[in-house]
Amino acid sequence: MSLWFWSISIVWAAPQGAIDAGTLNEREMLYYYRYNEYGKKALEERGLKLD
Repeated sequence: MSLWFWSISIVWAAPQGAIDAGTLNEREMLYYYRYNEYGKKALEERGLKLD
């Protein structure tokens, strides 16, 4: 029985993986612009400020 449920778990695993990847990318982008000196410089050059 559990083998049958494992086979259909692929249906929701792929979309959830894509959602999680997007979330991680957003988190890393915020980290880059908030804490990395190159990211801070890039924001300053564009006249933007991260709150």
